[in-house]
Amino acid sequence: MRFVSAEQVAQLAGVSRSAVSRTFTPGASVAPATREKVLQAAEELGYHVNDLARGVLANQSRLVGIVATKPEIGFRAHLAASLAKFLIQRGSIPILINTGQTEDELLAAQKMLIGHRAEAIIILSGSPPASFFELAQRNGQPLIVIGRSEPDADHVRAGNSEASRKAATVFFEAGRRRLAVAGSNTGTPSIIERESAFLSTAEGLGAEVFIGRGADSDYESGITAGRALFSQKVRPDAVYCANDQIALD
Repeated sequence: MRFVSAEQVAQLAGVSRSAVSRTFTPGASVAPATREKVLQAAEELGYHVNDLARGVLANQSRLVGIVATKPEIGFRAHLAASLAKFLIQRGSIPILINTGQTEDELLAAQKMLIGHRAEAIIILSGSPPASFFELAQRNGQPLIVIGRSEPDADHVRAGNSEASRKAATVFFEAGRRRLAVAGSNTGTPSIIERESAFLSTAEGLGAEVFIGRGADSDYESGITAGRALFSQKVRPDAVYCANDQIALD
């Protein structure tokens, strides 16, 4: 593939290569007549500035990595779409990487983004290992973690514990006494926090508690958890799901 070059624009416009560069550099000095020639030639040829090369020279890639496991599912899909839209509006270039939750998969995604000089990484899911944060710090790469707190990264955190305690209280006040959690064995910080807060509150209120878990945090795991809970002789009369995907079983 060969893109239209600045040299081709200069040749068609009858100006120097530097005149083309100045025309497309904000604030640079260029005569109005020269600018008009360059813009007309660029339009005719379909030329666009090589932002990648310009970013390398300025050490500013404008790339922002969005790292997620199964980004197409549930609330995560809406979050990824909203982040991408906002980043584009502010002049950044989002790169979505669909990865697993293992240490090797997360580190591979990070190394790819560092190799492309991404200016920041936003983590939507998974539990990055300590080495992930250490590598980011050594390269001066900001990290933003969504949904939980991490000591070495900025974070946007939901009120997992508060909402879970509230759910248990609402169920109990509605007369429900057999309260269950449909959770996951993934062991992610947000899932653990929600399960723990709900169960401890339910037990503190004097309710009988039940736990059903699937292997993951997806629809299929919700079905597994539901079957485990409702196949028992004594069934729960209210179920709290640890995330939106499990709830849609």
